[in-house]
Amino acid sequence: MNYKKTLSDSLMIHQVLRLHPKAHIAGGLLRDGMYNKPIKDVDVFVPATRSILISLKRFGFEQIVTTTDYTDHQNEIACVYRREDYLLPGTSHRRDIDVILYNKPLSIAQSINRFPASISQIAWDGQHYHTTSAFNDTWETKVIHTRDPSPEYLNKLDKKYPYPVFIYKHDLGATGNVLKQERPHLWDL
Repeated sequence: MNYKKTLSDSLMIHQVLRLHPKAHIAGGLLRDGMYNKPIKDVDVFVPATRSILISLKRFGFEQIVTTTDYTDHQNEIACVYRREDYLLPGTSHRRDIDVILYNKPLSIAQSINRFPASISQIAWDGQHYHTTSAFNDTWETKVIHTRDPSPEYLNKLDKKYPYPVFIYKHDLGATGNVLKQERPHLWDL
């Protein structure tokens, strides 16, 4: 399946991305699409505003999670809205679109640097791909870097990806530059 084409052809994803200039897709869909893994859902990150909430309801999204469900990020996440059972264009697979609404606008760099594993530090803003230097290193070396040393998280990575995992104690991504890809060449490999 060509995930680049799926993203380009998805009218609903584009409608959500157009709700705010800082809206973007990050993490799972992009990561799993690049590594030919099953995609669970589409996560779109958008600042929480009244007009965005009204638009999401008009598009058929319903609130599924409140801030209390995200104890790690209670000050940042306002709520999550979902449109269930959305058919991704060009496929016979149905996936949910989750819109994660933030209390304060986050830059793409701030958003993708929140992912603990380098393999997930990728975003798409509707036109360009954005990656951290740690993501690019993982793509080249096939070594995953993570700042989450918990056995549960390491087992999850180990089951899903056949790459070695390196644990680092500080946030390499936060000090590294987020690179804007003018051409989404990663998808063409």
